[in-house]
Amino acid sequence: MILKPNVRPIKGMIFAGCSFTWGQGLYYYSGMPTITEPPPDKYIDSLVTDAHREVLKVLRYPRTVANHFKSFELVQPWNGGTVERSIAWWKASLDPYESKVDSNNVPKISPDEISHLVFQLTHWTRNPFTYTYKNVTTTNSYAYLMHESSIFVDWLKVNNLTMEQFIQRSVKEVLDMAKDFLQEIERLGIKTTLFTWPDEYVEFIKQDEWLADRFVSFEYKGQDYQSIHSLMENNKELEIKYDYDNFIDPPKDHHPSLKCHEIMATHLIKHIESKL
Repeated sequence: MILKPNVRPIKGMIFAGCSFTWGQGLYYYSGMPTITEPPPDKYIDSLVTDAHREVLKVLRYPRTVANHFKSFELVQPWNGGTVERSIAWWKASLDPYESKVDSNNVPKISPDEISHLVFQLTHWTRNPFTYTYKNVTTTNSYAYLMHESSIFVDWLKVNNLTMEQFIQRSVKEVLDMAKDFLQEIERLGIKTTLFTWPDEYVEFIKQDEWLADRFVSFEYKGQDYQSIHSLMENNKELEIKYDYDNFIDPPKDHHPSLKCHEIMATHLIKHIESKL
């Protein structure tokens, strides 16, 4: 089967990220009577029905971007996650990678079926970190180690590291992991785009010419924001729990509002079009 020269092939777009990409809270905009709100800033999976999940698919930024390019979107099926888990999932999905994900639900996708991959960086503290101290090897999330582990504090002292030095090194390591993955993806013939929820990655992205060329920032009300965190922090209406334009009493959910998803979509579309 050969298409005529003036007919554009349709390839899919992958969107990798955490709850900000999955679309947590967007189902509130449906107004369905089956919506049950969990405790403030919590997520309870059993409260989200199949119909709610279909609503968020329609409203989240991946659908808007894919629709603009007359494409289709592929998004990880779970809410939340880490940079490492996102990478493992899509490596398991994209042939010729070998699967390291123990799941029968990983879709099998050929690189020839995909045109773009959009990678949303989530918080670096969610990633696991492994260290050895007094012949004992421990693996925990960065967040747990920094706030709960006195043994880890001793490990820092032995290695002549301040907490600030460790944080800077760790942020860079997680970002380098994402960069290595994106470069592998591009070698498969897929274009990549990058943006971030947390602020901490920005300084390192700006120092890296390859990443900076693929990096998307967000303009809103005449101001440019380098992260979704700074965008939402300075414009509270872009959090669901402050969206009084759409709710009399907004749900107590700190995730991006419908308007915030529209802003993300607009700037991702603009960036992708600039690279076509």
